[in-house]
Order: sequence, then structure tokens, then C-alpha cells
Amino acid sequence: MLALLLSLIMGFFVPDEKPTPLDKFHAEIDLRYSVGLDEQECGATFHDSATRHGMMGFTFRLAALYDFTPAITAGGAGAVNLQRYPVHENFAFLGIIRYRPIVTHRNFFLFGDVGYAPSFGSASIPRGWVFNTGVGYRVMLRRHFGLSLQLGYVLNQFVYRETQTYMIPQEGHSGSVAFLRHSLGASISFVF
Repeated sequence: MLALLLSLIMGFFVPDEKPTPLDKFHAEIDLRYSVGLDEQECGATFHDSATRHGMMGFTFRLAALYDFTPAITAGGAGAVNLQRYPVHENFAFLGIIRYRPIVTHRNFFLFGDVGYAPSFGSASIPRGWVFNTGVGYRVMLRRHFGLSLQLGYVLNQFVYRETQTYMIPQEGHSGSVAFLRHSLGASISFVF
């Protein structure tokens, strides 16, 4: 009876045999929580301790990935980025690369994401670059279902077209305000 129970449990956690070409394609739904270390604006740096509520952010990402080799995976993603204290919200398009350096343990990976968030012609939606890097660990529970955990550094740029109301425009000012936020992030992904 115990052997039957163990075989049923282990059968759920062991991927099926005979991989197909479609096993190289993966989709991920990802939720990242980030804690802001500091934010720079017009030469001034604001730290997390300077705000009452703390600088935090959430990113919801939908990614499509392809395993080019057992060590290299690449793909693209769309991400909704919601940063708080101060508030920045945008939609970014990302390029993703993952590298699995340990041959005997391919679940561990290093990752890098680079992307851009367009303003879509709106003065209230900031444009800017997005950069993420870190380490992750993926566990496939079934052939097309798994979990991925990631820890890393997040850099977000937010450029607004119009000057903020508290800023005094100076001679030669371009009419835009740029914010640069440095954060640490942790995410969980559902892999399909």
C-alpha cells in the first residue's frame, strides 16, 4: 500500500519520458515583487528610508521562451510594471536570455532581461529602459507545468514628457523628467 502511494506521488513530480520538439517551447506567467533601494531624479537621490511607505513595485509578465540548447534559453515578454512611492506605471517589451552553467544541474540558471517601455503617445505614461539580472531555479513538475523562482537586481527608467509641477524649468531644459529606480526583486513563475 505504501509503495503504491509513493509511486503515485512520485509519478506526479517526475516529467513524462520521450520529449517532443514542442517541449523546447515554454510560456511563463510571472509575478515579481521588488523593493526599491533608491531612486534618482534630476541629480537628487532618494532612499527607501526617506519615504514613509517604502518604495515597492509589482511586475506582471507573460513570456514566451525557447530552449536553443540545453544551456541557453531565449525569448520575449510583455510586462506591466507598477511601482509605488512614487507612482510609476508602464508596459514594457522585454528580450530574455537564460544560461544554465552547471551541466549536471540544469534547473539552476542565470538570467538577463533587457527591454523598453514606450509611452504610447501619452504624457502620463512614462517611457524608459528596463534591465533585470539575477539567478533562478526552475522545477518542472510535469512535462508542461512547473515553477520558477528568481532573485535579482532590477533597474527601471521612467521618462515623462512633461515637467512635473514641482520642478522649475531651466534654460535648455528638454521638457522631460527622468527617474531611475534601483531595486531588488523576487519572483515566482508558472511555467507551461
